[in-house]
Amino acid sequence: MKVAIAAASGAALIGSILALLAGYFGGALDWLISRAVDVWMSFPPVVLSLIFMVGFGAGLTNVILAIIIVD
Repeated sequence: MKVAIAAASGAALIGSILALLAGYFGGALDWLISRAVDVWMSFPPVVLSLIFMVGFGAGLTNVILAIIIVD
């Protein structure tokens, strides 16, 4: 339960910040954030999570961080 709440909250916070920046400034920054998100979402989430877990190591905090980054 702790992982689900922390990961969902972190992903929502980062997504909201990026959306607010893109919406407020628009133009080139909106285009850049949109393309970066498109590229990021083109990778399979499970594979990307496993790659991050290999790099971060074991542990609850690292699992939460990997899920936040992928989501």
